[in-house]
Amino acid sequence: MDVQNDIVHMEGKYKDFGCPAHAKERDIFGSIKKVLTTARNKGIKVIHVKFGMRDFKAETAKNNTPILSAVKELKACNLNEWGGEIHEAFTPVKGEEIIEKIGSTPFTTPILKKYWMMLELTHL
Repeated sequence: MDVQNDIVHMEGKYKDFGCPAHAKERDIFGSIKKVLTTARNKGIKVIHVKFGMRDFKAETAKNNTPILSAVKELKACNLNEWGGEIHEAFTPVKGEEIIEKIGSTPFTTPILKKYWMMLELTHL
């Protein structure tokens, strides 16, 4: 779940699309907090993946999908600003990694693949 401020915060750039209201209605915050708490209590490695961009023009030049076009137009999830930060309700704790992704899937991010190999993960 992408939980950057622009997506789930009531003051984020996606508020007019109903994203924060939908997250509240579906209790996304409660569900994610439960998963984080359980993982942390069991010593399971937590890796946060956040969606966003630092250079909208360059990072959308070769990928002009409708969702990225909208992100570019809104300048949403700017990783250089508040909107691109992970919502305070899910702040990573010491030792938890944060990986940035540009597209909709983190599974093509080379850094995440590197972590999988380093940690010898067999499942997610």
